[in-house]
Amino acid sequence: ATQSMASTEADNPDSVTLGDNGVALSIARETIAPILGADAFHIGWTLDAASSASQGSVLQLPGSLVVTIDAEGDMLVRAFTTEGDIRIQTNGARLDDTKPHDIDISLEDGFLSLSIDDASVGSVAMEGTLLSSGNQDIYLGSPWNANFVGTISDLVVDLGDAGAPD
Repeated sequence: ATQSMASTEADNPDSVTLGDNGVALSIARETIAPILGADAFHIGWTLDAASSASQGSVLQLPGSLVVTIDAEGDMLVRAFTTEGDIRIQTNGARLDDTKPHDIDISLEDGFLSLSIDDASVGSVAMEGTLLSSGNQDIYLGSPWNANFVGTISDLVVDLGDAGAPD
């Protein structure tokens, strides 16, 4: 089961522009809820920084999954699972270089993995499933923190085999 989600931008109907603060796009939690108990999923998008000073929140599923970019242009993926908190942090990714980068976060065979531009940059064993705490939507941008300033395009959430009928 694949879902493609995007806002309407005048120059690119398949992109979302993140500003300094606030939620650029909110997706109803029930739309994304199937990944919370899934043993396999894929979330992918293209990320393009507006400037080399871009840092902050990219994607938040509060209580379950948070993706941020730091001042050095590195990505941190935090997953809150039924068995604890796990992290993948890049080193030297330079996602703030104002070039588009394809981002892929996937859970498969018990490993949460992060790929950037089709290259694996981190993988960690993930026991359990993403926590299903709270009732907030999934956000591109943040209602609480500063945002990574740039564009997200081609957002796809895919349950892979976990979403296929038996």
